[in-house]
Amino acid sequence: MNTDFESLFEQHKYALAQIEKLSPQALTILSDYQHWPGFKINNYSATGSKISSEWLKEFADSYSYSKNIINPEIIERIAHSISELINSRFIEAHLSGDEYSANCRVTRIGKVLLPYLV
Repeated sequence: MNTDFESLFEQHKYALAQIEKLSPQALTILSDYQHWPGFKINNYSATGSKISSEWLKEFADSYSYSKNIINPEIIERIAHSISELINSRFIEAHLSGDEYSANCRVTRIGKVLLPYLV
């Protein structure tokens, strides 16, 4: 029983430390994962279905559009917040459907944070 408690405590400690590193805007985007739109990507490199080339702009534009955001300054801030999530390896992009369609997914380590955000 103590081992389970210690393990759970370590998970909480890790998740809270990671959350503390992210901006409120990045946390808001991460917690909105169920509403992330798919996006088109024309030039890309991929390993299996995982996109290994840049996809930030395409996803940020699609996400902003889905939220009815058209102000370029706000879109730039959204992109910066998404970049935080990419660089922390909480999200990644995968090809879906045809070869030019993609979607963004929460990584396994990113999913550790979700219970604290939703």
